[in-house]
Amino acid sequence: EPEARGRALTDYANTMSRLRTANDEEHDEKILATYQEALTTFGMETSNVGRTQALNSFAIYLNERLHGERAANQERALSLIQEAIDLFEGEERADKQNDLVCRTLASAYLAKSNIIHQREVGDEHESVSAAINSLHTALDRLGHAVDNQLRGIINLNLGHFNLELYSMTDEVSKARDAMYAYREAEALLQPFPQEYSQALLGTAMLVSEIEE
Repeated sequence: EPEARGRALTDYANTMSRLRTANDEEHDEKILATYQEALTTFGMETSNVGRTQALNSFAIYLNERLHGERAANQERALSLIQEAIDLFEGEERADKQNDLVCRTLASAYLAKSNIIHQREVGDEHESVSAAINSLHTALDRLGHAVDNQLRGIINLNLGHFNLELYSMTDEVSKARDAMYAYREAEALLQPFPQEYSQALLGTAMLVSEIEE
């Protein structure tokens, strides 16, 4: 069945990506080929969720890829994540009240924000602002879906990015936005030690910036 095979290929590529090494180009090519095979497999089906998750994972890998030309990887990642978003945003029949659909779409906007934030072309201030806008859209699309870790990570990144803008501009509103986001992240991420510690550290860094 194409749906099951596509998901299995995506999971396999995700697993390989976590085992990748800096000097293994053959391994890198195998990961790329596996993601591409997953997308081809999903092309035979009408499941937007499975294809969106594959596009999301592929885009994240490309954005963090150790091989190839950095800017080209980022632009391809941005193209793939936009395709993932468009699968739902452009589909009138998509059930955007469904928890799985909400989480999948929110995850895609989260990935888009990270790609934009790390993009090596364009104005830095504009990139951070665009990344923040994508995170706000992620929260909006997540809606009432129950996923404290995802919601917390989105807020954590909102804290980080608003702190960056505050460092660039000294706008008090950005410091206020960062503090609110970090507090939200702390409340949501207590069961997740790694992310929770980042929220606490972010709050401490913000307080340090304000005191200076």
